[in-house]
Amino acid sequence: MASAEDVQKKLAQFQENVNKKALIDWVRITGLPNPRRRKLDRLLEDFTSDILKYTHGSPFSWPVPAGNQGGLLAIRARITYDFWKFFMQDGRKNLYEYNNTNGTDIKISREKTITLEDQERLGLYIRKRIKDEYRRINKKCIEVTLKKSLLKIGDNQPVKPAIAAILLDIDIDQWSGLPLDQLLSEKEKESLQKGEIKRGSLVLPDIQLKKCVHTNQELSVEHSEEKENDEQDRPSTSKKRTSDHDEDEPVQKKRLVQ
Repeated sequence: MASAEDVQKKLAQFQENVNKKALIDWVRITGLPNPRRRKLDRLLEDFTSDILKYTHGSPFSWPVPAGNQGGLLAIRARITYDFWKFFMQDGRKNLYEYNNTNGTDIKISREKTITLEDQERLGLYIRKRIKDEYRRINKKCIEVTLKKSLLKIGDNQPVKPAIAAILLDIDIDQWSGLPLDQLLSEKEKESLQKGEIKRGSLVLPDIQLKKCVHTNQELSVEHSEEKENDEQDRPSTSKKRTSDHDEDEPVQKKRLVQ
């Protein structure tokens, strides 16, 4: 019979898969100016035809406000599969040319679950840490790229950012996202426990990303060794004190006699 913990893990994984499927046909549009305060449906229709040059009807549905970015309203909307194929082939180029010509920064991005978002954020965090360390020692940084949510460091194979963090054994005290164990699949956790994924096995030339800490055991050993060395180096005073006392004793007796 499965334990309550195993059931909870399966439910969490199931929910994550549901969330991914639910968001697969949703996008977020940012940086789209709306000076005439048009309704979202009309705004997206004009955006589709005038900027993206899409001619097969309106691909957006269920548009809703999704916060503000750069002082402009962000929009979340559902899209059709045909539009996404068009956007990846031609629409993205049309959008780039429009932004370049008009000085805008309009973007369309797929919506992601918190887990996927944090994977990418962690990848950017690791990349920045690596670049900062090389900059600190005035050396050329190795190539670090984040593509399709995979982090490629130097000549190594691309891996999930969470796996890269473990392989580097990187200090993530300043990381503000989800804990690493929540960014790993159950299979990856098992591989880590079995030693198939080895913590700290990826060493970068010239820099150190680990946190410099000592375990209690190491501190205890070091303290013991220091104490031992200190005692060996310290001059013995027991004999001196005894002899001093012996020399003083006759003097005291002599004074009493006098």
